[in-house]
Amino acid sequence: MAVIVLVAWALLIIAHSNDRFAVTHVSGARMALAQYADHGELYPPLYRDGYFGGTRFMPIPILLHTGLAKLTGEYLVSGKIVSYVSMAFLLWTLIAALRRVGCPWELVLAITAGVLATQVSILVGLGIWGDALPAALQLLALNLVARTIDRRALYGAAVLSAVALLSKQSALWAPAAIALWLWKRDRRALFRFGSVYLMSSVAGLLFFQALTHGRFLANIIGLWFSGESLTNALIRPFGALGLLVTRTGPVFLIALLAVAEIAFAVSRRAATLYDYALVAAFAVLFVVMTDIGADFNHLIDVVVLGGIAAANLWTHLPERHPSMAPWRSIVTAVICGSLVAGSLITLGPLEVGAFRADPAYAKQPLAGLVGSRDRILSEDPSIPVELGERPVVLDAFMVPRIGAGHPDWIADLVRRIQNEEFDEIILLRRLDRPGAAHWYATWHFGTEVASAIQVSYRLESSRDGYFLYVPSPS
Repeated sequence: MAVIVLVAWALLIIAHSNDRFAVTHVSGARMALAQYADHGELYPPLYRDGYFGGTRFMPIPILLHTGLAKLTGEYLVSGKIVSYVSMAFLLWTLIAALRRVGCPWELVLAITAGVLATQVSILVGLGIWGDALPAALQLLALNLVARTIDRRALYGAAVLSAVALLSKQSALWAPAAIALWLWKRDRRALFRFGSVYLMSSVAGLLFFQALTHGRFLANIIGLWFSGESLTNALIRPFGALGLLVTRTGPVFLIALLAVAEIAFAVSRRAATLYDYALVAAFAVLFVVMTDIGADFNHLIDVVVLGGIAAANLWTHLPERHPSMAPWRSIVTAVICGSLVAGSLITLGPLEVGAFRADPAYAKQPLAGLVGSRDRILSEDPSIPVELGERPVVLDAFMVPRIGAGHPDWIADLVRRIQNEEFDEIILLRRLDRPGAAHWYATWHFGTEVASAIQVSYRLESSRDGYFLYVPSPS
């Protein structure tokens, strides 16, 4: 079954490396950032000359995407290649961790393939997202410290953790786990790790702040908590558990093994570094999920660490309780059963067409309806990027957050819509359908912008999930 999963992934990569499979408007924002950086501007201003910037994405994935785009001459395939390589890197660090905790090769294959057989991995590994790289960097840091705590390993882990932070702002579970683990084992080693981590992180932040002439922190710090509220802080974290069930399928059963491993480790007072990491990752996830802009891509960390915890449980069961050795069979059955069921649920529904090129995932889904000379306002920035244009809005989620402090910028966009300055407006929701008002009031553009579109524009056509609006007749 593991081989089947790997073959399925290979077929998906071959079929969809040059189309929009697993690509969303969030991927479009990353493509737009790579386009800006490719033209010499890492992190555009929040607003300038009628164009909205605004992002919370960290710089390392943007630079990798941009560097590859300079070789490929485009922003879709280059972004996907970065994701493929990042996912391969994550799987390599996962396999190394599983072998380090004493997991036999049969279960290594089952757990690794089980990670791939989730919607989370399909999204992160086959689309344009920045979650696999920081997860891999953090797991590599754990692997170094789990092997030895000499200076070389500590400094390497500290630098890797700092680079992970510069890849994703919530990449904090590895340094937190290492710090807690060293606190109990060697305070001097903790000081070495902590000092290098802090110096590396601060140096990196200051470097990008200087490189972008202050735009880096204006974006990252200014918009970091812009999608959070007290209600979300109390309710949405529990939604992470629901997402863990719905987006990882039967692999969620491995999470139950992970919980058993944590309880078992506490009972024998011998928690491993990976156990600390899993607890820290869940803590970080609960904080991240207070933001309404957070989605199931953030689950990749706990999915990977959950597999390692299950392997830990399999390894440690007979250590102090020889009579519990037969329970290994149950753990093995749950791991392998999760792989089989997860494969059937995640990959089974994919039609045969999903494993070959499909017009439904065309690079330019609105070809023939919009042109490179048209003035476009698009909710998905990848549409103008693919046409060689600079998107008016880098990230539609950020528009109402930026506008909260600068209502005059929103008023300017509304005025341009009312004056019908755009030849086409491309939306992800049909404005006259139920739920659209809530979508635009809560997530994208804001009510003022959506209302202006509804008054001044009419629906012309729809294709592949996009709704094309053109100016209403006078």
